[in-house]
Amino acid sequence: DDPVRMYLKQMGQTPLLTREQEVEISKRIEKAEELAKALIYRFGYIGKEHLALAEKLICEPPKERFDRVIVDKKVEIRERHTKALKRMTGAVREAAHTVPASPTTSPSGKSSWKRATKNLGTSRM
Repeated sequence: DDPVRMYLKQMGQTPLLTREQEVEISKRIEKAEELAKALIYRFGYIGKEHLALAEKLICEPPKERFDRVIVDKKVEIRERHTKALKRMTGAVREAAHTVPASPTTSPSGKSSWKRATKNLGTSRM
């Protein structure tokens, strides 16, 4: 009659996932997250939000806490990351003036967005 005991009994009858099943499910989750991220980036406003957030981090005094925005485990040296962020925000601001509101294709077949932003994707922190 105890609800907890009944729950545990039912859960004990449910088979657990194998290692292969867990790996397959985690790969599907990662793929879905990447797809969702790509779809969100297509809306166009996400870049502006990234830039606004970066500017909050690099202004003096910062308007946003570094540890609330950046995963410290992925950034070894905060100062170096902040300097790189300053360079990148400047480059993004400059590129924003050259990127058209909607993508166009040149006679060579290259997208104007790709041409205008090709160096931004290769920037290193």
